[in-house]
Amino acid sequence: MVGGLRSYNIPIHRGLCLSCINKRSYKVFLMGEMTDLFFTLLAKLGRWFNVRGKKFCFVLGMICVLYWALRNGSMGLVVQTLGCFVSFGFHVYGYWNWSKKGFD
Repeated sequence: MVGGLRSYNIPIHRGLCLSCINKRSYKVFLMGEMTDLFFTLLAKLGRWFNVRGKKFCFVLGMICVLYWALRNGSMGLVVQTLGCFVSFGFHVYGYWNWSKKGFD
């Protein structure tokens, strides 16, 4: 299995057994989850800027999409990674288009 809890060397049997998790694996797992949460919330902030008509939303979107491209690529998810690069292109185009139209 690629990704998920197995990528953090946390054994899974009949659910998540906390007694089977050593402290290092749990810290790595938790850091990955916190980083994912940070970039997810950053993307939501970008959506808020988009609703407010601020072109900064595209900058936040580019940062988040690059993170997810790296994350997906590290897990071997090629199609997801390619989709992220397409989204990155849309963010660049959106920023350019809004700059041309005079959005701030």
